[in-house]
Amino acid sequence: METNFLLHFLEVSRQMMMLRAFGTLLRYLVDEAIKLTGAEYGYIVLLRPDHTLDFRVKRNRQGEEIRDANDQISMTVLKNVMTTGKPVVLRDAMNDPQFQMAQSIQQLHLRSLMCAPLISSQGAALGAIYVENRSLRNRFKEENLLPLVLLANQAAVAIENAALHEELEARVTERTQEIQNALQSLQAEMMERRRVEQELWRLATFDALTGVFNRRSFFEQAHTQFTQAVGSRISLALLMLDLDRFKQINDQFGHQTGDRALQHFVELCQATTPQPHVFGRLGGEEFALLLPAHHSAAALQIGGELCHACAHTPLIVSQHVVKFTVSVGAANLIQSDATFEQLLERADQNMYRAKQSGGNCVLTSDSTLGNPC
Repeated sequence: METNFLLHFLEVSRQMMMLRAFGTLLRYLVDEAIKLTGAEYGYIVLLRPDHTLDFRVKRNRQGEEIRDANDQISMTVLKNVMTTGKPVVLRDAMNDPQFQMAQSIQQLHLRSLMCAPLISSQGAALGAIYVENRSLRNRFKEENLLPLVLLANQAAVAIENAALHEELEARVTERTQEIQNALQSLQAEMMERRRVEQELWRLATFDALTGVFNRRSFFEQAHTQFTQAVGSRISLALLMLDLDRFKQINDQFGHQTGDRALQHFVELCQATTPQPHVFGRLGGEEFALLLPAHHSAAALQIGGELCHACAHTPLIVSQHVVKFTVSVGAANLIQSDATFEQLLERADQNMYRAKQSGGNCVLTSDSTLGNPC
């Protein structure tokens, strides 16, 4: 063989080993087969697992794709090569003693063609490279077959490698997608778990109807505030609040309206009471409001403002005017208070005194704001 051919073939072999994209490799092989043989058309046909033929690449010497390639080549020659594993060169296919009776050759008026099998490293047929020149007889001779066979041998190795690479990439892609799906599922599960945890915390911390601290959470917060106040020797005040004659609201307007009245009361308290404060529903229509140091001195004033707000801001529901008032008992932290419960007991007693006096007022142990309305 000529040195130039060998050098070119070595470069082709090197390029084939570098190409990993399956489609790019097959197109390169066909283009090189056309160049090596001087053919007009080139094809790579692969054998599927079910033994049907896959016309993967079909191109002319200008690099253009050929449509309906399976109707343009001799299936008789192609199947013969893949069955026997032996290459074929036909100088004049229409007059060849072995193939001239093939219907495809006569119908297509085939002239010069060559076909070389693609054999795997295990000896199995992968497919074939098929080239043809339809305009000339004797375009291909026996000596033209060797370059095509050499190319086919190298091509089979490259195709196997590219197929393995493609399969590996497909597995990696599939596995990556599985991992991404698993991560997304895990993230969704974690988000749902956090949502459930937050919802459980909310339900365990806040009153479902009014949104303020429930009894347990209020006492937790109150004990913490009480301990800090005693330790730092700062003042603290507690207001106990109970809606007056609340049962009459339920009896006259129904429990839904009663619930809305409780929500309305909480809205008034939140709007009237300066921050910070600790506000909770202890049960039914009874609430507690803990005021820290800088608001504790104004406990009676804040209680009076709450009474005034409730008495002068009725609830309007379905064209009904629902009026209500509140009784407030106030107590300030004193030196003898060893526990929060002692402070709570004094505020609670003052609240009951306020209710017994007719409600709608604030009472403390040493002073009274009569009716602040």
